[in-house]
Amino acid sequence: MQESTTTRRTIAKGAAWAVPVIAVAAAVPAYAASGEPPPITQVTGLGCKEPGESFVVKGDSTFKFGYRFALVSTTAGVVSIQSATLPGNDDVGVDTTITRSISVGQTFFFTVFSRKSANGSGVLVLILNGTVFTIPVTTNGFPVCDR
Repeated sequence: MQESTTTRRTIAKGAAWAVPVIAVAAAVPAYAASGEPPPITQVTGLGCKEPGESFVVKGDSTFKFGYRFALVSTTAGVVSIQSATLPGNDDVGVDTTITRSISVGQTFFFTVFSRKSANGSGVLVLILNGTVFTIPVTTNGFPVCDR
């Protein structure tokens, strides 16, 4: 009969895997565990699409559409956009240098640039008071923006 022994190396390997799991769990926003919606949501009916070739983004003058998303927050503070994903788009641009001071219930806008004007669902990744939130958005039925 062979006797099983646990070595210090085996314990150290197990501890190395356990630490990252704890760190990742701590980074999840409180609303995710509670099932509550994020503090920022899309305001339907206020978003619009800018016509093609309306924008030059960081020296790139290729054909672009601008999706202007209307958002509202249940929390006051400072918000900025980190990234965006739009339907059927692998070429989406955002200006990560823009920040906005917002108050509770205030509607604010962010524009996302794209080479395609497809309707569908996507996500905006926003930073509100230092916390990252993934906000589901839709571009269905976006009218052309008024000039």
